[in-house]
Amino acid sequence: MKTHFTALSALTVALCLVAQVHAGTFSSSTTAPAVNGADISNFAAQSGTDKWFYESGDGANAANAAKGQTFITGTTVVNLKALTYKISTGNMKAQPTTYTVRLGTVSGTTFSLLTSEAFSQTVSTATGAYMTWRFTTPITLQPSTTYGIDVVMNSGVAYTTGIPYLSVSANVTNARIGSLYDSGGAGAGNNTVTLTTAEDRVFHLDLEDPQAPSPIDGATVPAGSVVLGWTNYPATTGTDVWVDVWYGTNASALTKVVSASQNLTTHTVSAPTAATYYWRVDTYRNGVPTGTPFAGTRFDFIVTDTDADGMPDAFELLHTTPASGTSLAPGDDLDSDGLTNLQEYTRGTLPLDSDTDNDTLLDGPELTGVGSRPPTVPTDSDTDNDGLNDGVESNTGIWVSTSNRGTNPTKTDTDSDGLSDGAENNSGTYVSETNTGTSPVSKNTDGDNAEDWYEVAASYTNPTQAASKPNIPYPLPDPDASTGSGTKPVKVFILSGQSNMVGFGRVAGTGNDTLQSLTQTEKKFPNLITSTNAWTVRQDVLYRGVISALGDAPLDPGFGESTDSFGPELGFGHAVGYIHDEPVLIIKASIGNRSLGWDYLPPG
Repeated sequence: MKTHFTALSALTVALCLVAQVHAGTFSSSTTAPAVNGADISNFAAQSGTDKWFYESGDGANAANAAKGQTFITGTTVVNLKALTYKISTGNMKAQPTTYTVRLGTVSGTTFSLLTSEAFSQTVSTATGAYMTWRFTTPITLQPSTTYGIDVVMNSGVAYTTGIPYLSVSANVTNARIGSLYDSGGAGAGNNTVTLTTAEDRVFHLDLEDPQAPSPIDGATVPAGSVVLGWTNYPATTGTDVWVDVWYGTNASALTKVVSASQNLTTHTVSAPTAATYYWRVDTYRNGVPTGTPFAGTRFDFIVTDTDADGMPDAFELLHTTPASGTSLAPGDDLDSDGLTNLQEYTRGTLPLDSDTDNDTLLDGPELTGVGSRPPTVPTDSDTDNDGLNDGVESNTGIWVSTSNRGTNPTKTDTDSDGLSDGAENNSGTYVSETNTGTSPVSKNTDGDNAEDWYEVAASYTNPTQAASKPNIPYPLPDPDASTGSGTKPVKVFILSGQSNMVGFGRVAGTGNDTLQSLTQTEKKFPNLITSTNAWTVRQDVLYRGVISALGDAPLDPGFGESTDSFGPELGFGHAVGYIHDEPVLIIKASIGNRSLGWDYLPPG
């Protein structure tokens, strides 16, 4: 079994004399970073994952290598501000961890280090999060150059507490995106990269032109006067610079609108109609406004709304006859659905169709809700994604027919029984997990001792027939504070096994794979929590763990591989505690990576 260290390795690696280590900022978010201007990014669909953790003792393991991506700069100088990687859905990265981000040029499989920076993670990420490393000072990148950027863990946490699987996609066709690579191992990168040309990381590079244009390159702005802003290149002689400003709608034939203005950093231009507008600032840097200036980057911004009524010309052209980019009145309601044309645009509905999503509900009432029906999304016929049209979910709590189900159109599981409303068709005949025949407005359709979800997913009994039921009820009643009958002998159960018996189920966390989410978010197994969401403690079931998963206390979650994990003792203990009046003792002997043929040495 591999050992996963959680402390900093005593070994440090001298990366290169040209590398200067700073301290950047680590952050994470559940939202992808915005892609602006010069940025390079790949947010293509995930096609695989790349396991990543810190382990100083196994240099040959690709999982502890520096995780990198090559990229190619464009035709102008840019500043690199930050790198972002995506964690695969369902995975997270626990704190604390230290990282080193390296930047270098790549030729073939050779990595030539330019600089590196240190980072510290002090807060755990959410599952599926975007991890961002932001440099203390932006790094200048040269044009038309192949770079490699990678991240190595210098320290980490036990692999059971949360290591990331990085998202990767199939190779994308983009002149500025190179290839996924690994470098080095044992918590350090080296001067060789192992390229995987069939894949790319899901990543984002926050890049900015040194002139820091405003509006940002590619921005959409209102028609009218637009203030251009920029940062001047530094003077090569003295402290003053002079600039020429070029502007127009023809990218190859701009008009000079400012000539040799000293230290100018803003200029107002007119953008009266919908179009793409281009601009460039050239700089005289040698102390005099003569000769050939240093050519700046050509930027652009876009005007989409000529009459500045809040509706882009393209929207008005699409919904007017004859087509006009300015004739649609923002305050009119042409389809009598209760929404003005401007409201239809901002909400994505159609101004000439009163029921955009064809769910039999008018767009306006969908937005506001009517009677017992709550607001729903007028551009989505199935707001809660339960497989039912919003129009048949009346939210009355009473089943009338398949066209008036009484369910809530904003709640996937109206009766909170663990089955989606779409699966519960009230036919009275169980067919499958997606066609259960149960009522979507009753947790226990057949009135036996178990709710519908438990019968379908756990006990495999028929949720539409009362005679078909599990041996114990679901949910189990909440245990009282009793320690069990004192007049009867203790019931002793011995649980023994390998790593699955040790228990690696996660207790805490908001991901969909934790006991906290199962009980508090999905509202399943309510006997495991109290009314205040504290964990239930069974005083009548004592737990004793030996070898590993140690413990000696009344049963509650936390007797697994760590105090934030659990194993089969939890569910088993609650079941036998319910069945027996006597006190119960569970003895669990468990350890991973063992075999009967060697460790237990059976006869023969």
